Amino acid sequence: MFFCELKDNDFKIVVYCFVIVNCPEGYYLDNNECLPCDIGQYTDEEKQTTCKQCPVDMTTGSLASTNISQCYSLCDVGHYYESISSNCIKCNIGEYQDQSGQTQCKSCPIGETTKDIGSTSITDYLCKLGEELSVTGECVKCPKGSYRDDLDQEYCQACPYGWSTSDVGSTSISQCTVAHCQRGEYLNEDNTCELCEKGTYQPNRGQTSCIACGRGLTTSDKGSTSHDDCRPGPIDECRLDLDDCDDDAECLDEEDGFSCVCNFGFTGNLNGSVCIDNCDNRCDIHGQCHYYNNGNSFCSCQDGYQGDRCDQIEGKLTLYKEYFFVKNFIHFSFIIYCLFCKSFPK
Repeated sequence: MFFCELKDNDFKIVVYCFVIVNCPEGYYLDNNECLPCDIGQYTDEEKQTTCKQCPVDMTTGSLASTNISQCYSLCDVGHYYESISSNCIKCNIGEYQDQSGQTQCKSCPIGETTKDIGSTSITDYLCKLGEELSVTGECVKCPKGSYRDDLDQEYCQACPYGWSTSDVGSTSISQCTVAHCQRGEYLNEDNTCELCEKGTYQPNRGQTSCIACGRGLTTSDKGSTSHDDCRPGPIDECRLDLDDCDDDAECLDEEDGFSCVCNFGFTGNLNGSVCIDNCDNRCDIHGQCHYYNNGNSFCSCQDGYQGDRCDQIEGKLTLYKEYFFVKNFIHFSFIIYCLFCKSFPK
């Protein structure tokens, strides 16, 4: 609003003009500028230079509030103000509020929730399925042999007796499909428990292999659970995988140990610890390697190639043979001619 007035100043008439700012409700005048009332304040009249304060322990939900009815109870952390009932309500499960005087709660991260209503911190959330809260307050995956399929459960649940899971972090009892082997047993490739063979033992549960007694030691029966069960005696190194045979060799158990025999088509050192395929680098790229009945190898060449390794071009070799034959024939003919000439008297 623009306003002017006349004043008599030392016998002079002066015109004074002013800009009058009328701030609306919810705002106050400060240095000729309308500013919104802060949170916790309001103005229910125009042309105000200050805002009114909400009653003790009450606040507003936003700036520029225009009525005391917009003041609500200053709710504690873990709560939010509900305008319909004018009450402070605890945050629901899956939500939290770490600040006071709020009108809504914050949501937990995706896949996570809280264990109770009225949570006051993001750290109050429950771990997601397949995890549990550790003693340090961190979420860790359920160990093998357990699962967690319900957010209301605080900790992971053990699989039924005799069963385990194939990995950590299982989220359902349906993942308890691996047999949980007992001491003296191991889990075989069929996911079933099998007794440790003679000469081996297993002191722990839920293992996938047994421990060998060592050279010269064996056990009296299958299913041993301790190294104390190992006694001096003959053992089958081949069956217990104590041999050092090559992967391409067969282990043969013997009275005083074992021996290794290379497989068909392989040649090795004296003890069979190293076996080499007889077709390795045997033929050139123009040939294909085959085995004789005795395991030795030979090369069958493509058309146009020959030689033991099929690395010679057939045409060039034939031309060389023909040249060699003609050269020798001429040389031989010359010798005969010379001998014939010497046989006649001059």
